[in-house]
Amino acid sequence: PITPGVIKVVKGQGMPSFRHHDHGNLYVQFDVKFPDKTQMNQANLQMLEQVLPPRAQQTTPPADAMVEDY
Repeated sequence: PITPGVIKVVKGQGMPSFRHHDHGNLYVQFDVKFPDKTQMNQANLQMLEQVLPPRAQQTTPPADAMVEDY
């Protein structure tokens, strides 16, 4: 998942190396700014849902399941 500050590596897509005649790795650090709840009205939410991929289906455990959060 992409969260603020995460660094992802794209192998072989970085700057070329003149010594080895190949490309290095490209490092991408994400600076994600999430809107706070006061900015997310229904119209903004609908606009986001139009441009983002569909939401992942959330599964809920059965009512008789024991769930622990860590």
